[in-house]
Amino acid sequence: MTRLVPATYPSDTAYIYASKVVHDVEVDIWTVHICADNFLAGAYNVPLETIQNESPAISEVGDRRIYEGRILLSSGVIFIVNDRFILIQRDERAPSDPGKWTSPAGRCEHDPGTTAIKEFYEELVVMTGEEPVFCRWDGRSNDFEETYQNTLAQLGNDISTDEWRSIEATMPNSFQEYFSTVITYHGGSKFCDELLTYYDEDSNTLEFRFVLRITPSSKLESQLRFADGELNRDVELFTVEEVKSMNSGYLTPTDSYISQEILPLIGSL
Repeated sequence: MTRLVPATYPSDTAYIYASKVVHDVEVDIWTVHICADNFLAGAYNVPLETIQNESPAISEVGDRRIYEGRILLSSGVIFIVNDRFILIQRDERAPSDPGKWTSPAGRCEHDPGTTAIKEFYEELVVMTGEEPVFCRWDGRSNDFEETYQNTLAQLGNDISTDEWRSIEATMPNSFQEYFSTVITYHGGSKFCDELLTYYDEDSNTLEFRFVLRITPSSKLESQLRFADGELNRDVELFTVEEVKSMNSGYLTPTDSYISQEILPLIGSL
């Protein structure tokens, strides 16, 4: 697993920002440039709030929209169980979007694709009875078994990986046309993924999301239980219509964007 934040920084103390972002609108490719030397915000660097309050210079050259200036990065997973969405309610004392419902997500310590999957396994626990459920996707999940095991241990569950129930997740075809190609450059490294992408002007954050879905039988679905892996926040299932009917006062900006701009267009999941 490639962590771009240096190992000298403890987890959740330093986060990545981009110095330049280019969106080629015609082909829907986002190119994220992360400076090799100055790219960290957080406890020991430039405060997150400082960058959140900045506004990059935006120019347009042909079909390209160019953002120049510091931009925070955040990534996560829109998670669907059959035809219902899993959302976590942010704490009322959270520094941003207190009390709002959110998909599992967090600020980037890794490249966007890696961060998305890691945050998913850190923030959402799936159980059936006392048995942990591990939602696998596209072979990438194998790198995150230890992450999920640590999340379970924090909740007092030390069941070994060979006793987990495994469920395969897929990416719903109905969302495919709304994914952008995201190319991230950091030093000599290049990362590429297909992600839902949204720039939140209010928080000066470029947001990325995978969309994953599991389709358990009705019997198994009725047995599934969901919990927050970090802060004991409420976790609930919402139908498509319920999510679409939520206004911005109930959802984080990225989830509101998906609710208002994408869900009305895709029809059935």
